[in-house]
Amino acid sequence: MENVPHKIFISPQYDDVRLDNFLSKQFSLPKNLIYKEIRKGNIKVNKKKEKYSYRLKNKDEIFIFGNYQFLKVEQKTLPSHYIKKFKKAIIFKNENYIVLNKWAGISSQSGTNINVSIDDIASQISFDDKKLHLVHRLDKDTSGLLILALDIKTSRYFLDLFSNQKIRKTYFAIVQNKKEIKNSGTINSPIFDKDKKLEAQTNYKLEKRISNNLSFIKLNPKTGRKHQLRIHCLEENFPILGDRKYYSKNIQNKIREKKLFLHAGEIEFIDSEKNLVKFKADLPDHFQKYLKKIS
Repeated sequence: MENVPHKIFISPQYDDVRLDNFLSKQFSLPKNLIYKEIRKGNIKVNKKKEKYSYRLKNKDEIFIFGNYQFLKVEQKTLPSHYIKKFKKAIIFKNENYIVLNKWAGISSQSGTNINVSIDDIASQISFDDKKLHLVHRLDKDTSGLLILALDIKTSRYFLDLFSNQKIRKTYFAIVQNKKEIKNSGTINSPIFDKDKKLEAQTNYKLEKRISNNLSFIKLNPKTGRKHQLRIHCLEENFPILGDRKYYSKNIQNKIREKKLFLHAGEIEFIDSEKNLVKFKADLPDHFQKYLKKIS
């Protein structure tokens, strides 16, 4: 056995994933070997023995003691057009991170019934021999700004910013409203996740009225709960156009769209060199169809 462990740093996309599932998916390790190594204490989390069913948390560190020859990362073989589309979507790159304008319809990370994700594509791309690391997520059907770090140090820096709400995120949405939306407001409804009641806050501002029952709004989440913006918009009786999960049956003349009209359009933060940085991503084509009506 080796004395120096192989360390794996857990980023947000693997939050709440079981330890055995993570190791099985990320490496060429059969489950029976994983269970054996965990029992023997050769696989630990944060230097402590955990059960194979332990659910990983953001910023956890997995320590693997042993013969590393079998630790070969499995990669999917992806068609070249995914790589080209990914590279075309990059709007900024430096030696520490890239900023991607993610297209709608692709998941940020792999999961059940997901063939290709941003994480899958990123695993096959490197810049100056540096691999990409997701530091946050967007829903599959949400388009817009996504940051990927080029080293662990930068990854940890962004994880700290997101965890401590030091990044200002601005989303744009087209919503269906039963009645007129106020010019601005704050939504403080809690979000329930696995029977846990979580505080959540979203500020919104009406940008333009498209029609009697369609509006273009700006959303600034103060917290980062799962599906927060979609849930909050529904609870305020202006669900997001194209949302097939969080919608209202009470809205008359409901418009059916295949795409979700939610876009992460702006992001602002202080970088590691203490500079204020702001990025913007153009609205996708399916937004423009409606906005042209009022131009």
